[in-house]
Amino acid sequence: MASYRKREKAAFAIITRHITDPDWISELRNTHFQQGLASYNALSQNCAKPANALQMRKLNQQWDELDLLAEVGVNAHSISLMLKRIKKVNSKRPAAHRKTADQLAERLLECIFDTSKHFSENALKEYNAPAGSRNFETNAGGRDLAALSAYYDSQWSAAVESKLPGFAVRDPIRRPTRPSHNTLEAGFLTTEAKGGNTLFSAVAGSNNFYVPSSGSPDRSIFALAEAGHDLANRRGTLTTTDWTLMNTDELQLCVDYSGVEGDGEVAFIADANDQVSVEIICDNCRGIGHLKLK
Repeated sequence: MASYRKREKAAFAIITRHITDPDWISELRNTHFQQGLASYNALSQNCAKPANALQMRKLNQQWDELDLLAEVGVNAHSISLMLKRIKKVNSKRPAAHRKTADQLAERLLECIFDTSKHFSENALKEYNAPAGSRNFETNAGGRDLAALSAYYDSQWSAAVESKLPGFAVRDPIRRPTRPSHNTLEAGFLTTEAKGGNTLFSAVAGSNNFYVPSSGSPDRSIFALAEAGHDLANRRGTLTTTDWTLMNTDELQLCVDYSGVEGDGEVAFIADANDQVSVEIICDNCRGIGHLKLK
């Protein structure tokens, strides 16, 4: 009991030390003197603002965008570090909207089978298994997060130490730049189009209608992703091709037939760190980043 009172007093001192409003300090001293938990609850009830729809949308986006390679990279402790990152993101959510232990376990499994082909079969099987037939399950029928993370942490560590293909130690990869959100006040920042056909201005005295757009082409991969390209939809995929220079029909051909016949073909390029890039290769000059110029 004495140790509990000591912790209560210490908590009360920490709380009041970080309050700048003198009225609140007086209120807490008069009603909850040296009661750390009661003081914290009083502040939470009166000062904490409920999350609105926009804040929840951003928090949900952070949760959905969790990615093992982007968050922690590849090392012997990737799984335990990823679980810590998942818990950190979850802790930022309002108490009423925090994920359960089952949902934390499922998000960890998603990160594993989205990242590694080596573990994807077992992780996906565990993910889809109904209650009662899972390998990692509590007596109450929920997922056993501690046992699940410990198992995959040891398996992942062994794969890294054994230097299995794809498990070379590397730092977190850079996330692709998101397409900027344009407003009327910011002006027209994208190429104007009519009827799905992109308009370009020709260089004077030539028949070359290919005019590169300003800015990095890396963000243009969203155009290929929206057309349904699987690899372009994956987080971390890069490009040096400006896909916004293609019209809707050309993008669909790239998705369905891996290129535009006679003009260019889609190629997948990976470096020594397994960083993947999706490019278009010109059928005329075999250069990367553009279709054959008409």
